[in-house]
Amino acid sequence: MSAVVGICVGCGSRYPDITPELLMEGTTRARNLLNVRQRRTFDSLYLEALRLKYKDSTAAAFDLLNCALEINPNDAEALYQQSMLVLDSDMEPDSTLEERATQQLVRATQLEPSNEFYLRTLAAHWISRGKWVRAARLFEMITARNEKSEDLASLVSIYDYANDPEAALYTLDRYEKVAERDQSTVGQRVKFLMALGKHEQAYETMRAFCAAHPDNLNYRLEMADLYVRTGRPDEGYHIIQNVLEAHPGHGGALISLLAYYETKRDRVQFERQFTAVMRSTEVLPRQKVAIFESMSRAVEAGQYDKYLLYRHGVEAISLPGGSYPMPEVVSDFVHAAKLPKDSLAAPARALLEADSTNREARWQVLRSALLNNRVDEADSISAAGRRLHPEDLTFYYFGGLARLTMGHSAEAIALFHAALPHVTPESDSTLVSTIYTAIGDAQQGRGHLREAFAAYDTALIYDRDNVECLNNYAYHLAVAGQRLHAALRMAQRAVEISPSEISYIDTYAWTLYRNRKYKAAQVQMDEVINVIENSEKLTAPDATTAGYYDRAGDIYAALGRRKEAVDYWKRALQFSDDAALNKRLYRKLKHRRS
Repeated sequence: MSAVVGICVGCGSRYPDITPELLMEGTTRARNLLNVRQRRTFDSLYLEALRLKYKDSTAAAFDLLNCALEINPNDAEALYQQSMLVLDSDMEPDSTLEERATQQLVRATQLEPSNEFYLRTLAAHWISRGKWVRAARLFEMITARNEKSEDLASLVSIYDYANDPEAALYTLDRYEKVAERDQSTVGQRVKFLMALGKHEQAYETMRAFCAAHPDNLNYRLEMADLYVRTGRPDEGYHIIQNVLEAHPGHGGALISLLAYYETKRDRVQFERQFTAVMRSTEVLPRQKVAIFESMSRAVEAGQYDKYLLYRHGVEAISLPGGSYPMPEVVSDFVHAAKLPKDSLAAPARALLEADSTNREARWQVLRSALLNNRVDEADSISAAGRRLHPEDLTFYYFGGLARLTMGHSAEAIALFHAALPHVTPESDSTLVSTIYTAIGDAQQGRGHLREAFAAYDTALIYDRDNVECLNNYAYHLAVAGQRLHAALRMAQRAVEISPSEISYIDTYAWTLYRNRKYKAAQVQMDEVINVIENSEKLTAPDATTAGYYDRAGDIYAALGRRKEAVDYWKRALQFSDDAALNKRLYRKLKHRRS
C-alpha cells in the first residue's frame, strides 16, 4: 500500500491539522494587510467580474479577476472563481492555463480548508481526471467533520477505483456504522475481501447475509456466483439447482447456470443454456442485453462465433414484445460484426412490432421482403409506410416495384407518380431520379415510348450519372431507331461508370451497331460473349442470354461473317423459351441459309 493511502486510512480527523495555520487563516490575514483603498478597489473589481461572469462575458470577467488577484493574490473566492472560468468552460482550455486553474483551486482549498464546497469541487476535479488518491484525501477531510452516508459511499467507490481494497474495507466499516448493511455493501465487502486474499472471510460474509435473509433466492444466487467465480463451481452448482427446485425457471438461476457452464468450459451445455436464457420470459431484457454485449466482446476477441451470437440474439427478440431494447442491440451487432445485410431483417421486424412508426426498421423489413421475393409482404409494408410517412418517397418507389412484380403496371405507375408531389429541393436527388427511371421502364413496358422517354429525360436531370437510366434509355432509343447519337453517348457513359457490367456493354455494342459502327460493336459484343461463355450458370434457358446471342448474330451478319452469325442465332435458340424471339430467329436463319 502506498504511503499516501496509508495516511488516508487512519483517523480522518488528522487532516485539518495537516493544513498549516497560515493557510487556514490566509484569506483573512491577506485582506487585513490591505488598506481601505485597496479593499474597495478589490471589492469593486471582484463584484464586476461576477456580474460579467453571469452575463457570459467570460473573457472580461477573467481579466478583472486577474486585476483583483494582483491586489490580493491570496483571496480564496477570487482564486476559486477564476479557476472555475477555465475548468467549467465548454471549450478545451490550454494545458498551461488549465494547470494554473487547477493550482488556483488547490490554493483556494488550502486558504479555506473548512469550506466544504471548495473541497467537493476539487475532489470532483480530481475524480474527473482519475486522480483517485488525491480525491480520497479530500473526502477524508470532508467525512472527518461529518460522516454522512453518501459521502462515505463515495469514498468507498473512490478507494475501489484507486485499487486500494484495504482502505475501501476500512471505509465500508465506517459506512455501516451510519447506514445499515444491504445487498450492495455486502457485495462490496466480499469483493474487497477477495482482493485481499481473505477468501474464507468473504464466503462467511456472504453465507451470514444469506442466512439472515433465507427467503431471498437472489442472495443465495450471489453466493453461488461467488463460488463459481472463485474456483468452487460445483458448490455453486448445487445452490443453483436448489433455487431452481424452489422456483423453476428462475431468471437469475438460469443466468448463474450459464456462468457455471462457461466456467466448466462445457460448450454443448453452454449453448443450450444460452438458448434457455434468451428464450426465458423471467430473464429481464436488460439482463439479456448485458449478456449479449459481454459475448459480443468475446466475438471481438475471437473467442466466440458471431453467427452463434446472432442466433441467440434472434431467440431473444422472437419473444412477444421483442424484448426491447434487444432488437437495437442485435441490429448494432450486425453492423459491428459485418454480418450479411439480410441479418438486419429479424431485429428490424421486432423493432417494427414494438413501434410501427420506426421508419428505419420498416425499410429493413421491406428490403428483406424484396430480396426474398415476398412481393405481397413488400406491398403491404410499403402501403403502411405511405400511410404513416406520406412524405417518404421510398415507400412509393418500393410499393411501385412490388406492383410491377405482381403484374399491375398501371397501379405501379400511379404509385410512382403519387410520390412526385412530395419531391422538394431537399429530397434525395438520386432517389427522385430512380423513381423517374422506374416510371420510364414501366411506361416502356406498356408501349408508351413518348411518356417513357420523357421520364428518362427527367431522371437524368436529377442525376446525370444514373447508370441504370443511361443504359435503359440508350437501349430503348436504339431499338426504336430514335436519337441514335444520343443513345450511343448514354451507353458509352454507362460503361464508363460500370465497366464490368455485361448488360451495359451489350447495350453499348447494340447502340454502336445501330449507328452502323459494326467493327466497334463486334469488339464490345465479343467481350459480352466471352463473359457469358465462361460462366458456370450457362445451362438453363435464359431470355437474357438468348438476347445476347441474338444481337451478336446481327452484328456479325452486318460484318458479312455469315457463318458466325448463324452459329450465334443457333445458340440463341438453345437458350430462348420465348415464342416471339424463336420466330424471329428461325426467320433470320432461313434468310441467311437461302
